[in-house]
Amino acid sequence: MELKNSSIYRYLMNGTSIIGALMALIATILIIAFLLLEAFTGLENPYMGMFVYFAFPGMLIFGLVLIPVGAWMVRNRFRKNPELGIPRLPRLDLNDPHTLKLSIFFILASVVFLLVVGTASLKGFEFTESTTFCGELCHVVMQPEHTAWSNSPHAKVKCVECHVGPGAEWYVKAKISGLRQVWAVLTHSWPTPIETPIANLRPARGTCEHCHWPEKFYAGRQKVFYHYAPNEDNTPREINMLIKIGGTPKTPNAMGIHWHIGREVTFIPGDKKRLTIPYVAVKGKDGKITEYMDPSKPLSRDEIAKATKRIMDCTDCHNKPTHIYYSPGEEMDRNFASNTIDRSLPYIKKVAVELLEKPYATTEEAVKALDAGIRDYYAKNYPEVATKRGAALTQAIGQIQNIYKRNYFPKMKVAWNTYPNHIGHFYTAGCFRCHDGKHKSPEGKLISKDCKLCHEVLGQIQENIPAGKRVTEFVHPVDIGDEINKTNCSECHAAGGHDVPGGASTRRTSRLLKNSHLAAVLESLLVRRSAATRGCDDLTIFEQPEFLNSLLDIRHERTRPLEVFFQGPCAFVGALPRVPRNPHPHRPRCCRCCRPHHPVPGRCRRHRPGPGENGGCRGWSCGFRPAGRPGRQGSPAWHAPQLRSVSRYRSASRAAMQPVPAEVIAWR
Repeated sequence: MELKNSSIYRYLMNGTSIIGALMALIATILIIAFLLLEAFTGLENPYMGMFVYFAFPGMLIFGLVLIPVGAWMVRNRFRKNPELGIPRLPRLDLNDPHTLKLSIFFILASVVFLLVVGTASLKGFEFTESTTFCGELCHVVMQPEHTAWSNSPHAKVKCVECHVGPGAEWYVKAKISGLRQVWAVLTHSWPTPIETPIANLRPARGTCEHCHWPEKFYAGRQKVFYHYAPNEDNTPREINMLIKIGGTPKTPNAMGIHWHIGREVTFIPGDKKRLTIPYVAVKGKDGKITEYMDPSKPLSRDEIAKATKRIMDCTDCHNKPTHIYYSPGEEMDRNFASNTIDRSLPYIKKVAVELLEKPYATTEEAVKALDAGIRDYYAKNYPEVATKRGAALTQAIGQIQNIYKRNYFPKMKVAWNTYPNHIGHFYTAGCFRCHDGKHKSPEGKLISKDCKLCHEVLGQIQENIPAGKRVTEFVHPVDIGDEINKTNCSECHAAGGHDVPGGASTRRTSRLLKNSHLAAVLESLLVRRSAATRGCDDLTIFEQPEFLNSLLDIRHERTRPLEVFFQGPCAFVGALPRVPRNPHPHRPRCCRCCRPHHPVPGRCRRHRPGPGENGGCRGWSCGFRPAGRPGRQGSPAWHAPQLRSVSRYRSASRAAMQPVPAEVIAWR
């Protein structure tokens, strides 16, 4: 009976309860200490947050649970002795001074416990809503997104404000979706690159429009775009442009880009990334619905009825307002404009873009390769720059390495062009997904491709524009003829998924320029002779306006010799033969037996007569054949002197379905 009347403290004097009490005490001290540290220092660390708001509170709760568990185990052991007369359930007798003291202690401990756990839970909730939790805790997985966010215009906007927004409904949806992502992180089964949550993203009206009030859009905004040519002088180019955003406060969506917000525009995307839009429907204010369809990708009525239609909102154009990755050319332009890279370093933009676009296995490898590649280039080509301007070169290398770190993430297989940005139309189709001049209604009405619907050029400074001349139409740095109105910018500037800042391209992308009259020349020089150019991988000379202008100059006397543009292993390209004007327009000067290295192209050492009278040749040394069979009587003969410009040759080259001869370069 002595044990029956003894203090309840005897139940707590066991190993399990003591361990639980120590765990709870240590966890409480650690939580309070780290909360005070954060309050006084403002220090935020994702791993410290995991311990303070998740690990330590869990340790506290687990320790408190162990205390009664240990006591209950001891009591059950005592109950097995019938002489003790211990009842099945415990009794609470506050008249017992020991029980009263224990009850008071329990109440005070519970208050402290609730305060500590409540504070930790609240801070834990805030921590899970923070950008630190989203971007830094899963460092490898979310490094591209967090890096882009930290350099974006929305760097002070939390992830949840856009990805979740206010309200319990979307909070629950986000947390349920997050469980799958947490599992992927724990099991290392995340996709590379991380997929954009287009389908699960909250509509813009529930997020974006809390800050960007549609009724207060301005009619227009003037913006100056700064670009720099990838040539020796890094020549500056400026485009002063008026961007037509919206209407007036009384008619906010009457005109301009945000005209789309004032109408109900429905579309059917052609792919998951919404890079193509074959079907568009516009509901007017009178309720009439006008349908537009791309004739190259027609949809049947059944397909339209079954397809998932989407109502256009902000994110269909502004799909990358925060996670923005810039191309190497754009980054170099921004560094030139801010004077963080010395523009007087010759060819620094061209060299940087080429090195940045090369594949690297790791960021560390890229950083070393960029440093070595830039220094080697200047040591070989500009030794004075390498020796006398070391500080400027070192600073430029550091900035170029930062460009790579901001826009390339090899571990996650992310580069600047991994996620298409639909705003504008320079590197992706963007606006031209609908405004391509092809989407047609049953009545024959087209969705306009008129650039002035959205922006107007107020002025332009460029090397091919006379100083002081005011232009109101965009002037391309290289004369590409009417292709500026026919070919999308992205077909050249993002050809092959690479940044092509100069207007022309290298041989790996020239095949994508088949709509341009420059393509014929590039195909001849770069594709047809690809075997010979294996030792000449650096063909970025074609990006220089001087070279391109020499190709397009229709006056023979102003054409510069091509040899001046090519050096080293690429010298043979400049030495390609230029056949003089043919005095006999119906007889080609050269036959297939001639080779480019022949000193007199047109006089064959090994004459091999063909079956016809077509100049006594079996074929055409330049690789061009007329539409008829070569060597056949009556077949149409091609003669270069009648072609006064390369652009006039486009129709002939398409009809023949053969590359333009390299000799056309000299024939003007």
